[in-house]
Amino acid sequence: MPIARAGEIEEDQLVVVRLKAYNFLKFGPLHGEVATGGSREDGNSLLIRVDFKNGLVTTSGNQIGYLHDMTGTGDIVVSHDSFLLRVFRFFRYR
Repeated sequence: MPIARAGEIEEDQLVVVRLKAYNFLKFGPLHGEVATGGSREDGNSLLIRVDFKNGLVTTSGNQIGYLHDMTGTGDIVVSHDSFLLRVFRFFRYR
């Protein structure tokens, strides 16, 4: 994750993970939680550790087999605001 947005990250925030080895439309994404605030990987990004408290079970109930060095993308949910509230906030602070 870019360092510029790291101040928004806290432990126990929801993370939605889509693995490259598994089509998320077929299997569904994984839900995890931020375990640590991150450690520096290089000058521009952080590594974020994610815990999967329910194991590798997707949102559609599929059990994912662990593969060494699995990669994917994770979206950290920093706000549970409704879509409409976010639109109003966007125009308010423009």
